[in-house]
Amino acid sequence: MSFFAALKKEAEFGRSNAQGLNYKLKVICTLNKAGGIETKEKLCIALSSINSEKPHPYFMSHPTVFDVLSKRLDLIVKDGDSYKFKGNLSQDQTKEIMVICQKRLRGLKE
Repeated sequence: MSFFAALKKEAEFGRSNAQGLNYKLKVICTLNKAGGIETKEKLCIALSSINSEKPHPYFMSHPTVFDVLSKRLDLIVKDGDSYKFKGNLSQDQTKEIMVICQKRLRGLKE
């Protein structure tokens, strides 16, 4: 499976946690919007935006979502104090992922 196909599959069908939150989707969407690379700090701020009960320092010290995306799903890689997609996306693929992200994130809020 290509990188794009794997990323799209996770964006479209990745499951939310028991509280209805999808941290993996939020990381994928944030990385996609940032051009494929973002600091861990900014990713953690994005994660805290969908769970106000956990401020971003919580996510800094609990890297579970990053471990799942990097080790189990093999979609991202740590790069210094940042994470980046493990593969490259064309402009059309970036747009397609963004549409999926917007639709799914909107659906999670409803």
